[in-house]
Amino acid sequence: MKVGGKGLKTGHLGKPGRIFVKVFDKNDKPVSLPVQNINIDANGPQPVSPAKVLAHPKATGTYVLRYLPTEEGTYDVSVVVVNDRTRPRAVRWISGLSSANADKFEISDLIERYKSGVPSVFKIVPTDPNITYGGEKFTVSIKNDDKEAPVKIQDLENGQYVVEFVPPDVGDMTVNVKLGDEHVVGSPFNAFVVPGPSLRCIVTGDGIFGGPIKVPLRFTVHASVETSRKIRNPVPEDAITVSINGPIPTRTGLSLLSPRAMTKSTPAISYAPSRPVIPSVSLRRPGIFDVTYTLDFPGDYDIVVSVFGDSVSADPFQAVAVQPRASASHSTIDIPKILPVNVPVAIPISAKTDNGEPVKVPREPFDVQVTTKEGKEIIADVHEKHGLYTVKFTPKQVGSATVDVLLDGVPISGSPFPITILPRCNLTGDDLKGGNLRNKPMVFEVHFFDDSKHPVEVPLFSVPIQGPNKEEVPVVITPLSNGDYKVEFQPQKGGDYVVQVEVDGKPLLEQPVSVSLKNVPELLPVKLAKDPRSDVGGPCVISVPLLESSGAPIDPSTVTVDVDGPEKLKGTIQLDPESAQPSHIIAFNPTKPGTYNVSVNHDGEPLLSPIHCTVLPTIDPLKSEVVGVPETKKGLDEPLNFTVVAKDRSGTQLPVGGLGHENDFAVTIDGDVPLSQEPPKIVDNDDGTFSVSWAPEKPGPYDLTVAYKGKPLTGTPIHLEVIDITSPKYSLMAVTTIKITKVAVLVKAYNTKKDPKSIGGDRVSVYVLGPEGKVDHKVTDNNNGTYTVSYYADVPGNYEVHGTINGEPVIGSPKTYTL
Repeated sequence: MKVGGKGLKTGHLGKPGRIFVKVFDKNDKPVSLPVQNINIDANGPQPVSPAKVLAHPKATGTYVLRYLPTEEGTYDVSVVVVNDRTRPRAVRWISGLSSANADKFEISDLIERYKSGVPSVFKIVPTDPNITYGGEKFTVSIKNDDKEAPVKIQDLENGQYVVEFVPPDVGDMTVNVKLGDEHVVGSPFNAFVVPGPSLRCIVTGDGIFGGPIKVPLRFTVHASVETSRKIRNPVPEDAITVSINGPIPTRTGLSLLSPRAMTKSTPAISYAPSRPVIPSVSLRRPGIFDVTYTLDFPGDYDIVVSVFGDSVSADPFQAVAVQPRASASHSTIDIPKILPVNVPVAIPISAKTDNGEPVKVPREPFDVQVTTKEGKEIIADVHEKHGLYTVKFTPKQVGSATVDVLLDGVPISGSPFPITILPRCNLTGDDLKGGNLRNKPMVFEVHFFDDSKHPVEVPLFSVPIQGPNKEEVPVVITPLSNGDYKVEFQPQKGGDYVVQVEVDGKPLLEQPVSVSLKNVPELLPVKLAKDPRSDVGGPCVISVPLLESSGAPIDPSTVTVDVDGPEKLKGTIQLDPESAQPSHIIAFNPTKPGTYNVSVNHDGEPLLSPIHCTVLPTIDPLKSEVVGVPETKKGLDEPLNFTVVAKDRSGTQLPVGGLGHENDFAVTIDGDVPLSQEPPKIVDNDDGTFSVSWAPEKPGPYDLTVAYKGKPLTGTPIHLEVIDITSPKYSLMAVTTIKITKVAVLVKAYNTKKDPKSIGGDRVSVYVLGPEGKVDHKVTDNNNGTYTVSYYADVPGNYEVHGTINGEPVIGSPKTYTL
């Protein structure tokens, strides 16, 4: 169980003392018991009645015991729970009236000037050292004119009492402290209240207690003003002042950090005159101030922190300055010369005195700086625990660096220390497996990472490659992504190439990588005018010169041809016997259409980039078609143009041409074809269509048949009527007088080729206008391409003759003459 409360410390007769009890089971869990199982055992001047026990209604296992002795004196009180009891505690019970005289107490810590609204305290302390108990009933009155300040009295139960109050308005203030009807010593006390805010100030930080000399010491001041609405406003920057004076007499046996270790028995061994220390006060953020100062001499110092000119404490803060005990020249540290990247290190400092003796002194001014060779600083710190110092940092940048360990700004023995920060690495790439020497760079990748397999960027490293004759091979390094780099080098001859990776001259690979290469023929550049084409059913033939740098052709027996595409095939290669220049013929027989990649290899090594060959489906004449042939062709002046669309057996138009299929198509003309007739012309449009042009020389009926390799296309033959049409713009009209009154007009028809027609049938019209108007006439078709128009002109005067063929005027129309 656990017990507590004022009823175990002191009490006043007439007022029950209260004891709080918490009961637990063997598993330390609160447990409820019947109240009759809980009581007290009190032995003193008079017997004490059993306590009144109340169970807490909400807290399991919690009870309140109330008891009341009837006579003054000291009672030994124990709490009894079933068969368990606490140790007896001496409790002094006094009369309800004051048991002491007022002259046995005095006022302490009152000052002559207070600020209005600023919470303040003072103490009531006994003048009689035998008074070590509380319980006295003091009356405290603090007045300003007619306004009385509320007070709060806290009984410390050791004979002392703390009085808290807030000074009232500005003016004279009187403090009265009475015990019963009598004033205590120092009462009444007169003070003056000046205007002032409700100031709250806290001083924190070890620096307020001092520390080693010649080392910046720091503490922090938190200061704010509380308004009547409980709003805290930070004080302005100029409101804070700090004064430091010392040293004052220095004593032996002092703690290095805190003046609390000083005792009255500590003898003073030296004295020094007081001298001021100038601190630096800086604003960290509103209401928070950082104070930094340095003590140059050992000894005791007084630190006074003031806000608005008033000290924040009744007494100065006591600071002690001590001499550092460790020696820079004798302190050492063992730092490894090579450290892995991104792995935190913790290296202890061996702190020693000038005599070389190890010491454990807290707050020694050790410092560390880790700097790369590029001047970049790596975050590092010195951690201290119980006087032991450890340098801690994480090497994050690969390369050379230095570690400077300092004591009070002086390098320790051996400092600065050179280190090299290295990553882990590995190499990947098929080219590292070796093979035939190629006329292109060898490529592989370098991957850097730390011990946790996280990528690491390494801006400065080298990849030395040694050739077959121990020569240095140039490399090109290209960053890829974080921690990954591409390395290229161009071997000039066959042999073994040794690859290593280094940072600042230190190898990263435990064993260098050896790459073995064999010599292969060096080809002259090969260029093809365009990718070759073929179609299913016939061999795809490629003519390509494979020549060594000397100009000699590659031996076909050392070359293999692999074809990859809709089907995998093996090709053949041989020297071209018909070529005037050395060349090779590559051939393969595809059975499926599509794009094929033809690889030419020498001893398993590619000689040149794959050749792309397009294989088209076979043209199907039953699916191909002829478009653009009219039923009637009028006129002989323009040729007949139509299109043949080549399609495969699925009816899909072939996407390309250029395979010589224009020679596989034939157009046959059946009809009255003159011997001088030019045959049709076929042109490959290189898109799967073929344009056909034919210019008939004479009119008449014809049948056109289009065939592919002798097989007619669907829809052919196509019947075509070629009609010779009359062209009015080439036809003529002439007026001839047969008699004085009879006039003849001759109209001669020509076709569109400007040739005279030999047949009739045209629609010829003549309009004659004489002096008396329209003149009747007669048109006769001579059936030989000429037409005769006759009329009578028996009235003298002007005549106008108009002639048309098929509605259009002919040459010589209109004709005007005078009779």
